[in-house]
Amino acid sequence: MPVTRSPWFHLNSLQAQCDKGAWSRGMDLYCRADVVDVDIEPDGDGRWRIEGEVQGSLPAPYQVSAQLALAPNGQVTQWSGDCSCPVGVGCKHAVALTLQAAHQKPAQNQTAAQTFDALQALQERKQAMARAEADARLVHWLQDWDRAVGGSAAPAPGGRPDRPERYLYLVSTVGLPRATTPQMQLEAVVSYPKVTGGWAKPKPIRTQPGPGQAVYDSASDADRQVLQLLRAMPRGLGYYSAYSSAPVAVLEGTVGVMALQQAASTGHLFADAGAPLSVPASLG
Repeated sequence: MPVTRSPWFHLNSLQAQCDKGAWSRGMDLYCRADVVDVDIEPDGDGRWRIEGEVQGSLPAPYQVSAQLALAPNGQVTQWSGDCSCPVGVGCKHAVALTLQAAHQKPAQNQTAAQTFDALQALQERKQAMARAEADARLVHWLQDWDRAVGGSAAPAPGGRPDRPERYLYLVSTVGLPRATTPQMQLEAVVSYPKVTGGWAKPKPIRTQPGPGQAVYDSASDADRQVLQLLRAMPRGLGYYSAYSSAPVAVLEGTVGVMALQQAASTGHLFADAGAPLSVPASLG
């Protein structure tokens, strides 16, 4: 069963190191809990070795290993994988093994645990400082612009200049054909904070979130992981619409719990009645 703790290195930088097809198929294997065993060991100078077993099409699981090189900020600068499957290198099994390792602590000794707890705290502080600096620069620019034109700054498309749009996550219940009980649904939307408090009326997402969009570029890693989990939800169930319509998923199984917990960690998870929600880490 996939572990639902926050990853200790950046998944976006890992994805950049992987073949597109291997990443997609590896994510499916990880979400199906096909990783049988994983062991993480430090290899010196920011390098880590991951070994384990991943279930494939044969009765016996494949023997898989992966090597990671991490920058001090948690970015993956190098990745490679070896596997006993016919592909051999950089395969979906190596991707699945690395994703499993990302969501659990390295080798369980006190030094490694303390090192990565400290690294994670440092990453969070850097992200908070970067957001604060960006907000301060924006406020300063708005003040200069306002003085230059002698008036108030006009609202910009997609929210207001001083209150940019953010991703919000709405939980609701839906009734499905032939379903005996209602299902929980998670939907990503966008909104911006109002001066009087609370959020403006949420807007649906009609295009696939990605770089170049202001709301995506300013999103946190946690937001991007929620969007990634929504996109990775199995489509065979018939509940999930592609990003060409909207990122909406019916929450089922371990992946549903992961998506719900990650959305709660952003502080922007709401019930359909508008009340903020928090999800216990032990859920599921």
